Amino acid sequence: MGTEGAGYDFPVVSDRPGEELIGAPPGSTVVVDEPIYPPEPPDPYGHGDEEIGTVTIVQFKGQGNRIPFAAHFAFNDGDSVSLTGFVPGNGSWRGKGALAYGGGTGKFASRAGQLDLQSDNPKRWG
Repeated sequence: MGTEGAGYDFPVVSDRPGEELIGAPPGSTVVVDEPIYPPEPPDPYGHGDEEIGTVTIVQFKGQGNRIPFAAHFAFNDGDSVSLTGFVPGNGSWRGKGALAYGGGTGKFASRAGQLDLQSDNPKRWG
C-alpha cells in the first residue's frame, strides 16, 4: 500500500468483485478496469462516491500461485503511473504485497521504489 502524500498521491482504493482475476484458469491473461477512489478512514478500504480515475489490471495466470500482474492508474487530472508485482495472498488477491514503480506522468514522473498493496477486495493501493 507505500507512499503517502497530498490528495490522491496514494493511497487510493479500488473496488469491484474481481472474480475474473481470482478464478482465471492457468494460461490465461485477464484484463479488468476498476474505478479508484480516495480512502475514507478509519476503514482502510472505505471510500466515498467520488471516482478520481481508473486502474487497469493485467494479470498473467500461470500454473502456480506466484501470479505476475501490472496495474496502470489513469487519474482524472491527467497524471498516470504503472506498477508491476505479484498478486498478494498466493494468487488469492487477499493479503499484502509490494509493487515496483514502472514509470508515470505528472507527479509520478520521477517515482521509483515500491508501493504497498493491501487487498481484501476492495484493494488499497499505497
